[in-house]
Amino acid sequence: GLVGSEMCIRDRNLIQRAKVYNMDCIEFLLNSKTDNYELIFADPPYFSSAYFNLNSSDLISRTLKFSGIFVFEHSNFIKDLQFTNLKLLLTRSFGESVLTFYTK
Repeated sequence: GLVGSEMCIRDRNLIQRAKVYNMDCIEFLLNSKTDNYELIFADPPYFSSAYFNLNSSDLISRTLKFSGIFVFEHSNFIKDLQFTNLKLLLTRSFGESVLTFYTK
């Protein structure tokens, strides 16, 4: 979760270069002043409309740096997720949750 992410950033001495935002991913990116993120992590509520809106949007590819990584947490019931202009890197399952990693 958020606490674990912040601890990981602190433990790796990345605190000067990283910032964690705990808010709606789509809302944040739509209102962002930059389109240059190295890492975007999205964990929308499973089976919500935001979950599927994110999947059908090119917002992630427009705001991710060329070498950036997009991490999408989702239910293991959702298969074959494709995002506009992103390539699948890898998928890891943790029980009923899955982390899928993409890049440009």
